[in-house]
Amino acid sequence: MILLQTVRSVGVTIGVTLLSYVSRSVQFAAMLRPSASLGKIWAKDERSLRYDAAIG
Repeated sequence: MILLQTVRSVGVTIGVTLLSYVSRSVQFAAMLRPSASLGKIWAKDERSLRYDAAIG
């Protein structure tokens, strides 16, 4: 039973790591191609992040 929980938590950790890696690479690709629609969305997020940082 303990082994099953360990395997499950390891799987969740790997899944979360893969998801964050994929989102990071998508952001990187959007940075390289700003003309893409994903790039426009990412730039909007970047602007709001800078806005939040300026307020904070």
